[in-house]
Amino acid sequence: MPRGLDRISPEILAGGLAAAAFAALTLAEGGTPVTSSAPAGLFLAGLAVVVLIAYRRSGPAPRLAAVAWGCLAAFTVWSFASVAWADSGADAWEAANRNVLYLAALTVFLVPAWRSASTAVVAGAYSLAIAAIALGTLIAAAGAADPALDFIDGRLTEPTGYQNATAVVFALAAWPALFLAARLEVPWALRPALLAAAGVLLEVAVLPQSRGAALAVAAGLAAYLVAVPNRARALPPLLLVGCALLAAGPTLIDTLAAMRESGEAASRAIDASLRAVLISAGALILAGAALARADRALTPGERAASAARRAVDVGLAALAVVAVVGALVAIGNPVSWAEERWDDFRAGYEEEEITAANRFTSGLGSNRYDFWRVAFEEFGDHPIAGLGAGGFETAYLRERESLDEPRYAHNLELEVLAETGLVGALALGSALVALVAGAVAARLRAADELGRGVAACALAAFVTWGVAASVDWFWQVPAVTAPVLAWLAVATRLRPGEPGGPAAAGRATARVCAAVALGALAVVALTPPWLAARKVDEATRTWRADLPRALALLDGARGLNPLSGEPDAVAGAIAVRAGEPETARDAFARAVEREPGHWYARLQLAVLADAAGDHDAALAEVAAAAEANPREPLVKETERRLRAGEPVTSEEIDAELLGRVCTRIGRTGATRFCK
Repeated sequence: MPRGLDRISPEILAGGLAAAAFAALTLAEGGTPVTSSAPAGLFLAGLAVVVLIAYRRSGPAPRLAAVAWGCLAAFTVWSFASVAWADSGADAWEAANRNVLYLAALTVFLVPAWRSASTAVVAGAYSLAIAAIALGTLIAAAGAADPALDFIDGRLTEPTGYQNATAVVFALAAWPALFLAARLEVPWALRPALLAAAGVLLEVAVLPQSRGAALAVAAGLAAYLVAVPNRARALPPLLLVGCALLAAGPTLIDTLAAMRESGEAASRAIDASLRAVLISAGALILAGAALARADRALTPGERAASAARRAVDVGLAALAVVAVVGALVAIGNPVSWAEERWDDFRAGYEEEEITAANRFTSGLGSNRYDFWRVAFEEFGDHPIAGLGAGGFETAYLRERESLDEPRYAHNLELEVLAETGLVGALALGSALVALVAGAVAARLRAADELGRGVAACALAAFVTWGVAASVDWFWQVPAVTAPVLAWLAVATRLRPGEPGGPAAAGRATARVCAAVALGALAVVALTPPWLAARKVDEATRTWRADLPRALALLDGARGLNPLSGEPDAVAGAIAVRAGEPETARDAFARAVEREPGHWYARLQLAVLADAAGDHDAALAEVAAAAEANPREPLVKETERRLRAGEPVTSEEIDAELLGRVCTRIGRTGATRFCK
């Protein structure tokens, strides 16, 4: 326990419970599915209600904290309002509910006034928990009959279910571990564990081979070195972890090619990776213990300490200059180099990029340029209100030039602009700016180095997250985004000394009103789609054993989530497999009624109409499917066969789609769909 913390304060209890929820989300597919995000949102909302009502000695919140909370609340309300004009009201509802989770998490950390020691306890515990998850994931993969099931295309996907999210979740937790491992305020016995945790986190983060995560970590490191106080003290843990990472890196990188082979090669590769991580962790524990001992034994005078700090600052500045000059020499003409990289980026996927044994040095090919193009064009078409929250997927299927089917734009800025317009972008942007400004202010004004370091870690985490979110879809992954918002909130609410007095009567009343509003919103908004999703999942698991019950479950899901066509689409797919075409036709028709752009339901209606002898209706439905998803090969092939008078079955369509999915999902998805 950090010095100066003689009891478990209320903020530690509340923050620790919230951090435990963040860790649980990491294990629950990153919190992306409604079945994990909704219960987490309800838990955090309940915790926020308790904090708002029971925590009375925090004093008045800084203006920046109030601005951040108010702007995120406005963004949440606007997202709910967009249900009215979104192509898919269900997607807008899901997106708005995710914002409720973030608002609840922000509330838990913004209401209390935080002492530096309290933040260290919560941040350190969170880092150790995520490190345990990272190591546990690696051990589980090594112990599996086929470790490649935890990987997609050779890249580690578990525990979040998405390679890039896995890398960023682990990397984010490394910042507080690195900082606390260097602090005298932390008991010397814990410092080696924190140092080893940082090493484990960054090493396991290599296995997804996420180039975006690597870029984000580099940016976060730069921010950390700029913001962290007493760089002379902060540098040794960084150097030790860097050496461990360099030593284990080649083994970890080589895992990609072996995992693509699966079988014996995959088993040997994952065993080698586990060995490398465990050896480096052991070495870091020993080095951390030596460092902690040295800190206790050596007490340099102020003059020597000041000279050391100046030397480190000069050395880092010189290293930065050398790095920049070296990079310029290596790349040659920077304009030509940038143009070449941009051309690579625009080109989309290339075979050499897909089959590369090391993605960190491969090309930049992806289809993100096309995602961003569509998002920008949709913003241009709907500049004020946007498409509606969660509306990118439907728009992209209509306008895409690639064959990718992303739900999200892989760029937070463009996605917010496209889906919620200038109104939503202004609200969310203002919330983030206020939180960052609060963390910067804390870095400048905190009374002790520990507090300034906490603020520095928050800023490093934000930069890491911000860079990653600019090339990916991490706003939709609560396990990634919620901790970052929490750290910024903590930094914004850092305070010196003891708690203030009881809140004034006006503030107490405002808190109670906010608690009632937030609690009611969470229960009313999050509960129905969560229960509906659970019923859909149960129906898909049990329909072979009890078809009537499965259809009854789906009927219940339909009532709970009246905006979604998914329960009816699933009911139709089940009815097709059960040999009940009339039931299937009715179900798909209801799905289309709720979501007119549901191309899969349209396609199934076309096939069913053709089987019933209604050729004109079949052509009309397949034309509607083509309008919603014009580049889908399955739609094109179905339309060709229908016009040629060739038979098409619903089973063929489902088999094609399922096979397509099963080639690109890991253990979680394979367990659910691909047995």
